[in-house]
Amino acid sequence: MLADLTLVNCYSRTGMDPRTRDRILLESAKNNLRNMAFFGVKERMDDSQMMFEHLFNLSFTKRLSEWSRSKSNDTDVTAEQLKIIKERNELDIQLYDYAVNLFELRLAALMNRTVPHNIQAGTRFTPFVFKSTLNHVPVEFIRDKDPPQEHVLRMPKNNVLRNAEYESDYDEAHAFDENADIEFERV
Repeated sequence: MLADLTLVNCYSRTGMDPRTRDRILLESAKNNLRNMAFFGVKERMDDSQMMFEHLFNLSFTKRLSEWSRSKSNDTDVTAEQLKIIKERNELDIQLYDYAVNLFELRLAALMNRTVPHNIQAGTRFTPFVFKSTLNHVPVEFIRDKDPPQEHVLRMPKNNVLRNAEYESDYDEAHAFDENADIEFERV
C-alpha cells in the first residue's frame, strides 16, 4: 500500500464519503511516490535500470529487461473484461499515469544534469530531494548550469555518502529463480 491509511481513519469504525476517501488516498500515494528515492516502471526496464545505477552508484551485471516477461503477457482479455478492470482500478490507473509522468520528469532531469567535483554550496538543485533509506540522510541531486558531461552524483546535505543497500523480494511472476545471479559492481 503506497497511501497512508491513517489519513482516512481506515482503522476506525466511522465512515467517510468514498469519493473523499479515494481522493485523499490517491493524493497520499502520489506524495509518497514523490518522496521515494527511486521507483521503476516495468515497461521501461532499461531506463529504470539506468536510473537506479546512476542514483545508487551501482552497476548490474545483466540487463533487467531480459526478465520483463510475466504471465500477464500471455493472458487474453476481452473488451468487456478490460472495461470492468479499468472501472475497478480507476485509482490505480490514475496513480500509474502519475508515476509514469514523474518517472519521465526524473529521467529527463537525470539525463541533463551533471555534478562537478568542486560543488559550491548553493543554488543549483534538481526538483527532487529525498531521504535515503540508510539513516534517513537527506539527499539532493545537484547539477551544474553548463554541463560538460552527462552524469549524476548523489550528494547528501552533510557531504557524507553512505553505501547503498539492495534487498530483493521474490517475484512470483517468475517460475524459477532467474534473478539469483544478479550482481552489482561499484562504478
